Amino acid sequence: MELVKTIEELAAPPALPTQQEPDAKLSEAALAKPILVAEDNRINQALLLRLLKGFGFTMIDVAANGKEAVDMVKAGPSAYGFILMDTSMPVMAGGGGYKTDP
Repeated sequence: MELVKTIEELAAPPALPTQQEPDAKLSEAALAKPILVAEDNRINQALLLRLLKGFGFTMIDVAANGKEAVDMVKAGPSAYGFILMDTSMPVMAGGGGYKTDP
């Protein structure tokens, strides 16, 4: 019986953590400013939000295209600590967005 239990434990997939602990390497200063995510695909948006929240980021804004992202940056140019932009989006892609002078 003990052998069967051991085999079952070894064969079972490892349990996934329910929530990641924030990365200890990220400083409070990095976490203090909001992040802007420019992504047109809703699945990718959800994935990025989940990953960023898992790293401890709580202030995350989402733009559906590069033009929205540029407009958001122009509204508060020093507001964002990080900007993540998709390189292929409608209206304005990431390449056009990062070349725009806010």
